[in-house]
Amino acid sequence: MIIQASNINHDYNGDIALKNINLQIKKGEFISLIGESGSGKTTLLSILSTLLKPKSGELNFEYNNYLDITNIDKFRQKNIGFIFQFHYLINYLNNFENIKLANEAASNHEIEYLLDLLKIPGTGYLIIRLSIVHSWSLFYQILKHTQVKFSPHFKHTGNFLDYDYNTTSLLTLNKTSDYFIGTLYLAPQKNIMNASYYGVSYDSTLKLDKINLCKKATNGCSVSCVYHQGILKNSDFNKNKIKQARLKRTFKFLLQREEFFIKLIKEINALQKKAQREGLIAAVQLNGTSDILWEKEAFTFKEVKYKNIMEYFKEVQFFDYTKYDIAKNRKNLPSNYHLTYSRAGLHKGVLVDNWEYLKKQLDSQIDVAVIFSKAMKEKMLNSATHEGYKLIDADCCTCRAGDLVHRENNKGLILIHEVAKKTDINSSGFIIQNEDEVELYLS
Repeated sequence: MIIQASNINHDYNGDIALKNINLQIKKGEFISLIGESGSGKTTLLSILSTLLKPKSGELNFEYNNYLDITNIDKFRQKNIGFIFQFHYLINYLNNFENIKLANEAASNHEIEYLLDLLKIPGTGYLIIRLSIVHSWSLFYQILKHTQVKFSPHFKHTGNFLDYDYNTTSLLTLNKTSDYFIGTLYLAPQKNIMNASYYGVSYDSTLKLDKINLCKKATNGCSVSCVYHQGILKNSDFNKNKIKQARLKRTFKFLLQREEFFIKLIKEINALQKKAQREGLIAAVQLNGTSDILWEKEAFTFKEVKYKNIMEYFKEVQFFDYTKYDIAKNRKNLPSNYHLTYSRAGLHKGVLVDNWEYLKKQLDSQIDVAVIFSKAMKEKMLNSATHEGYKLIDADCCTCRAGDLVHRENNKGLILIHEVAKKTDINSSGFIIQNEDEVELYLS
């Protein structure tokens, strides 16, 4: 037998997915699993391919017990290939760039030939399920059987699933008087590009400078952001456990999406239970240090496809800050996903969002968050309104979904934030420091 599974059992928080499954697969056999949605097909395939460890049972590969294999990652890389049901590509790159990202040594000619063979436009974005590009053994066979000449440097240089991006948790938890909040902190672009300095391994063919999870970040917010500080100021990178964890979470989200969403679902379920026990409302902030369009991040769980995590957790309140134009680019949001516009300031010397733009957001019932120096925040809060718009102290409550109760006259709120400690305060206009800047940027 190539694969023999005996009495395989698995469950998700008590929800039984597999019960006493026995299966034998002989060399040369082609096996299909057929069953209704939710019957456990994906779970069984994940176990057979070593992506998921069963709760109980025995799994043997050519009479070698799965538990006795010392390096399961290398075993998987050498012996198992994958074509996922749902694509695991980077949304911000087109089809050609996704293939090039996964194997930089592949020539442009080889990639173009493959795309032409599959009738996929290289400049398109996720036109079809393009998971084929991540199974390099299959990529090789396609090209080999069509008699394409290979570059001598073209080879499978790694498997994204072989890297350990596990962390203690994805969500950081904190409580307010009303909410139990879980926040997901990922790595900003500058941190991603310095992953090796923090001792976080990744496939050498990855172009980290192409990955940006905060695409609308301006010069001002990038420089001022407290999460960017100390990147190259402290040589003892390996002791920076916080940034190491954020990098690992980021790579798991980008490259090991199925595992990422399984873990995220598990943690949000636990958050709900904790909130219920303490009489609090469960809330989740997914963009603690990023600006991902989570309403467009689809995933599959237990063989059911969801448009986004909000669809799976309809009773959980999600909220985030964003620099995208909400009324224009993010208007079709799930009902349990609340967004607050985060004022951007200057980018390369040009003001991104002037007062007319901010008023347009406020008049569309979109709250606008503005960061002030400590002294300027106190002055602003001496008044109840600014230019006819209500002001609130945003630091009193960290769950932005709760701001809705403060709205008046069908207008958005101006949320007054105090700049975080250790933040570099500069002249980018991102942090408003005096009355002249209030006049310049908010009038």
